[in-house]
Amino acid sequence: MQLYLPIAEVSVNAFLVLGLGGIVGFLSGMFGVGGGFLMTPILIFIGIPPAVAVATQTNQIVASSASGAIAHFRRRSLDLKMGLWLTLGGAMGSVIGVQIFAILREHCEDVLLASDAETVAAMRLLWERLKLVVEPSCAVPLAALLRQRERFAGLRVGIILSGGNVDLDALPGLLALAP
Repeated sequence: MQLYLPIAEVSVNAFLVLGLGGIVGFLSGMFGVGGGFLMTPILIFIGIPPAVAVATQTNQIVASSASGAIAHFRRRSLDLKMGLWLTLGGAMGSVIGVQIFAILREHCEDVLLASDAETVAAMRLLWERLKLVVEPSCAVPLAALLRQRERFAGLRVGIILSGGNVDLDALPGLLALAP
């Protein structure tokens, strides 16, 4: 049975969506974690546009969270006071996140990518030239910039480098992978 989703502008198998929600809900209940990290990529994989997948899967999270809260309430392991404060904080964070996402969507012109090898090469460059030990995620902006050098030729470009969480024992081996 096909189910037309007007916001996503796609048709999907209703039983597939129901089954996926049930499986993710089961896993959430079994392991005590939210299902968003599972449901969003699954929805995208079956053809739901990413923005719709992110927004819509929250319904499933609410359902699985509510059932988990009821189970813990019955066991008397639910701290309602802490839950209220977490809910308030989560609501404020969500509102701010939606606003920031809208700003980024309006003003973002492009997203630059870098491969793992380019990222390691950027880490090595930062070490050799600036004596900065950085984690791979910190080197990604430099790697992306170096990948598209010609695009930035003649421009003044600033890069924010943040993150030094790296295993110093593993660093030599990692830097040896740089081309």
